[in-house]
Amino acid sequence: MFLFLKSYFHRKFFLYFFGTIIFVLPIGSEYIQALSPYRYFSMYDALASYLGIVIMLTAFLIHKKMIKSNKT
Repeated sequence: MFLFLKSYFHRKFFLYFFGTIIFVLPIGSEYIQALSPYRYFSMYDALASYLGIVIMLTAFLIHKKMIKSNKT
């Protein structure tokens, strides 16, 4: 999807950009919910979102390592 940008930006840019999005998104969504009259801000929901992100990144890294070990 973003392959056309690879030649223009360094790889660290994507790491910082998507890392920032992943860090800000759960708190941002909870803040937007706090603005709604029918919902409220819950830090536990934000922590659950972060926990889900950490679990998925861990699963991705384990899967990547397993694929790499199967190739050799």
